[in-house]
Amino acid sequence: MLARLTINIIDHDGIVAVDPVALEIELPEDSNRIIDEVEEGVLRWREGATRTLTTTYLKPLSHKKAQQAQASLGGNLTVNAVPYRVDGEIGRLTFPTYALTIGSEMVWNSATDLFAALGPREYYRTAGMTELMLSTTGDLSYRKAVTLFNRVRHEEIDPTPVRTVAAFVEREGTAMQS
Repeated sequence: MLARLTINIIDHDGIVAVDPVALEIELPEDSNRIIDEVEEGVLRWREGATRTLTTTYLKPLSHKKAQQAQASLGGNLTVNAVPYRVDGEIGRLTFPTYALTIGSEMVWNSATDLFAALGPREYYRTAGMTELMLSTTGDLSYRKAVTLFNRVRHEEIDPTPVRTVAAFVEREGTAMQS
């Protein structure tokens, strides 16, 4: 049996903003682990849907806002070399951002004017991710906490490193003390 989820992003005026995205999952019918296999599949499906929805929305939003800036300011619009990186409760994801230049001067950049500015190797950390890091590291070692939340987020390809979490939690603790 096949289950299909279609994601449509629609403007407030009812116009489809981006092409629909369809995610499919094959549901087992014969297995001695049928419930476990369905659960695993649905969790992977859910992760794919949340990440796809988020990037499918943020990518054209970044471009739309850049085009609006270009319409009001003029200039040349280019894609930034480094995509915007997010480390969230839904996992790690990236999407392109855009720079608007007039001559050699950058006058607008979606990576800093629309979204929070990041350092060269930094990821934007969502509120959900921050809460997850702070709550798990209070009771577990950094390694065990990171293993747990990378598993819960189904982050196998580009997991959040232990040292990243340790540095963040230590910075937060220092900030609270002062």
